[in-house]
Amino acid sequence: MKVLIVGYGSHTKRRIIPGLKKINLVNQIHLLTDRELPKNEMGEIEIINNDNLKNIKTAYDLILISSYPTKHIDLFKKVRSLGYKFIIEKPITDKLESFINKEFDVFFKDKLVYESNAFLYHPIYKEVEKIIKQKNIKKLVCSFTVPQLDENNFRYKKELGGSSILDQGVYPITLITELFKENIQIKKYKIIYDKKLDLDTSGILIAKAFESIEIELSWGINQEYTNELRIYDDKKEFFFPFIFSKPENHTSNYFEINQGKKNEFLIGNFDQFQIMYENILLKPNSNSPIHIDKLKYKYSFIKNLLGS
Repeated sequence: MKVLIVGYGSHTKRRIIPGLKKINLVNQIHLLTDRELPKNEMGEIEIINNDNLKNIKTAYDLILISSYPTKHIDLFKKVRSLGYKFIIEKPITDKLESFINKEFDVFFKDKLVYESNAFLYHPIYKEVEKIIKQKNIKKLVCSFTVPQLDENNFRYKKELGGSSILDQGVYPITLITELFKENIQIKKYKIIYDKKLDLDTSGILIAKAFESIEIELSWGINQEYTNELRIYDDKKEFFFPFIFSKPENHTSNYFEINQGKKNEFLIGNFDQFQIMYENILLKPNSNSPIHIDKLKYKYSFIKNLLGS
């Protein structure tokens, strides 16, 4: 199978390329970039620049786009004729109004486009689904916050698509829209803006699912690191550390806490990016957990919180 990566940043280097290299059926990896890269750094990966695009005659089995949020759609338009299946990093676009109101539909017509949500493919997410379905769930509390980053990071720059709700917030919001679909009623929320940066830097959301499950979400930047999910039923708490992003070589686990007793359940060490790529490459389209129709609902949800 033949895969094209568009963009070469730290995420491509640390997660995308290593994940693809673990898939035996992927025998060709091409990288589209105009950056000058050392040959010894790329190994067997073939570098393609923009001038080479017109010479490509065969379609790719999968195309991955990883760049600044403001560039994703333009990059997609540039390579849309080269394949059918696409994975675009979060957020797929920062232009929520145009995305929701079908102005972008012509670009996605006849293509299968996914937003990169690797945590949905990890076995630990399957445990979350099982608990939600089998238990008498009363409450779900989820948080994804990160410490201060380098001041030159794109997340602090509105012109590059910086936005906490579209970066950290999109994880817990994806979680609840996947678990509860459209059965979510927003009760209250707060979005914190930084006037100097002219963008949102954190937020909280209180909601209900199926009129009975309480939801509390929080996200933000320049805070203590959190990446966790807590689910409560009548008697127990289920605690999932590292529910979204996972360190390399991390052994996933969760805890069941009941009357002060804590039982640990080990899930294992998995590369969730490898699993996501394999699923999208090899399984039927109907198995897609995230595609354009679902994305439009999720981004409508986010747009309501931003109030624009």
